[in-house]
Amino acid sequence: MVQSGRTPFADISNAIGTGTQDTPNTTPVALHQIERKRQRERERYAGMSAEQKDEKNKKHREALLMKKTQQAQCNETKHPGVQDEILATGIDVRSIDG
Repeated sequence: MVQSGRTPFADISNAIGTGTQDTPNTTPVALHQIERKRQRERERYAGMSAEQKDEKNKKHREALLMKKTQQAQCNETKHPGVQDEILATGIDVRSIDG
């Protein structure tokens, strides 16, 4: 085996917060807190009645629709006429939006 002059396994215990794709920018304590919050939310949702779940889902869908329309309005103000150009090309926008 050829030695490259570097240590293959360096001490990475001080590498938290480097911002690379492999190491997230959160500490193990923060990850534990996030997971506990997710678990509480799962339990809270499981304890809801069907009507409460429907209401929560309805509000969530409304919020997503509102966000989508705001983004569309923002895009229209930044790039006016793009929708007309897309329609002129014959591209089905609904299939792109997913």
